[in-house]
Amino acid sequence: MGEFPFQPVLDFLGQAPPFEVLTRDELIRAGSNIEIAYYPRLKVILRRGDEPPAHLYIIKSGSVSISISDEDGTVIPVDLRGEGDYFGAASLLEGKKALFDVTAEQEVIAYLLPAGVFLELAAGNARFKRFFTDSLAHNIRAVRGAPSAPLMPCAKAGQGLEAYLMGQQVADLMTRQVLVCPPGASVREAAQLMSQRRVGSIVVAQPGGAALGIITDTDLRNRVLAQGLTGELEVRKAMTKGPRTIHATAFAFDALLEMGRHGVRHLLVENGNGLAGIISEHDIQLAAGATPLGVMRDMDKAASVEELAALGAEIRRVMKALLDQTRSVTRMMEWITEMNDRATGKLISLAEAEMTATGRGEPAAAYAWLAMGSEGRREQTISTDQDNGLVYADAAPPEQARVKAWLHEFGGKVVAGLERYGFPLCTGGIMASNEQWCLSLSGWQGQVAAWLENPSGENLLKAGVFFDFRALHGDPGLARDLRQTIKRGVGEKRHFLRFLAKRALDNRPPLGLLRQLVMEKQGEHAATINIKLKGLAPIVDAARIMALDADLSVTNTLDRLAGCQEAGLLDAALHADLREAYLFMTLLRMQHQFKKQAEGDKPDNFIAPELMNNLERKMLKESFRAVNRLQDRLAWLYQTHLILET
Repeated sequence: MGEFPFQPVLDFLGQAPPFEVLTRDELIRAGSNIEIAYYPRLKVILRRGDEPPAHLYIIKSGSVSISISDEDGTVIPVDLRGEGDYFGAASLLEGKKALFDVTAEQEVIAYLLPAGVFLELAAGNARFKRFFTDSLAHNIRAVRGAPSAPLMPCAKAGQGLEAYLMGQQVADLMTRQVLVCPPGASVREAAQLMSQRRVGSIVVAQPGGAALGIITDTDLRNRVLAQGLTGELEVRKAMTKGPRTIHATAFAFDALLEMGRHGVRHLLVENGNGLAGIISEHDIQLAAGATPLGVMRDMDKAASVEELAALGAEIRRVMKALLDQTRSVTRMMEWITEMNDRATGKLISLAEAEMTATGRGEPAAAYAWLAMGSEGRREQTISTDQDNGLVYADAAPPEQARVKAWLHEFGGKVVAGLERYGFPLCTGGIMASNEQWCLSLSGWQGQVAAWLENPSGENLLKAGVFFDFRALHGDPGLARDLRQTIKRGVGEKRHFLRFLAKRALDNRPPLGLLRQLVMEKQGEHAATINIKLKGLAPIVDAARIMALDADLSVTNTLDRLAGCQEAGLLDAALHADLREAYLFMTLLRMQHQFKKQAEGDKPDNFIAPELMNNLERKMLKESFRAVNRLQDRLAWLYQTHLILET
């Protein structure tokens, strides 16, 4: 040990999480008490069972291995830590003996912070202490949600609408005095009450009973006046039954999403004790101006592909404004999914109408449009290509050819419409315009059986995309039958999971031997990381495999991870870490894509770590480490080493 210049230490600590959260005075106190130590390669710095160390060790250069030894003396590696990492904190904070052996893997220069100073700083700065005591999931969640340090900001904060969507609860905007009438009242009486109160709706309920329905201005126009019915008609015959509800603590964002999903403008508000109020799109408009529901209705009104495609810029503006105000990745993906589902549904309707108008008639058999890949998982971002297909009911041989021809032509029209709307064609041809992805139910059942029987590279790739399907339009029963086919097939061909796992392990997160980030070396993406391929895809692939193992029907990655924990395939800690790592990396991806779009560039998945601050880079590394742990779990569960290399 020896003395050394003070300022370089201060500079190093000031950039090393979590010392960067210290105040200036606290940082100076830490830096002025630092000692320096050198450890040659293979030097054991701490031994398991030793008394709590006299220092917190901060690695200036080199690396150390963290390990334990079993009863037979076999060394079991636990972790590898490099520059900027630390060790010894747990023993110091808990006053316990050392939990692991710590050995220098390379020559190590370490900064040593005396235990007393470290404990004083931890006692006086809660954020500093939490970094050492909280789980990985908690730390990532804190970074992802911190409002003071936007991740790769893509725009300035929006105004009005966006703030209300994210910051105002339904209870803040709802009408508390709900207008109610009995089901036997006439529509004339209901209209008079609405006029007197100057409201656009009235709830239909028995005195003291639950809501049976709702009557709105639109209902009165469309269901009574437009039909030439008398004002003496009972409201029960004109009301919308089973009105949608939302909890008072939900946000305006959630209310708009619920309205958009179900095509309504009013929601009844509950608070756990019954009806608490009612909220309408108009209530939110009064507080914040125009809402995204206007864009949705414009999509519904579009009479051609061209009109729908013209709305793309406005849709992207709304999405970017929402992302500027929230770090809720799950909500963003819900909105993107809702918009994309609505656009696809509209294009399907336009294609059906075109087929009829050109003399091709209507479909001669029930069918379902299948969304696959990220769309099937409800995980699309603004940069995604098409993955879709068709399944249709089997018909007698003479009719089967006509049905297939009709649906193949129809699928081509929808795929072309999606491309014009902004979804690029799938380079692998996984689209309903391809005959291989437009099959009868029995055809798909045969295809699934063939994939399971012969788990080759291409079959594994296609099966992985297909297994994420959900029915977006048409007969959901066909999709349910297909899901059951997959479940039965996997149950009979369990070895297929091993091959899926082996393929998934070919894609490792970009961490080097010293846990440094490994980036692209050359080309247009030099010094970047493909966050989709190297970070998100390994989680998606592993979740799919384990969900098949657990016989789950859900396709969303977060839902699959939760189901796998319940099934005992993941422990609670790893599940929590993976969830936060997935959300953190997805947020990085979304922020990057919107930024590229705002700069006039084509959105991609290549993020530059140099644009992040130190804490964000550290959390990215920790996210990749969580992926490593997941892949270790996958290899153990499915014994992938038993597959011989060819």
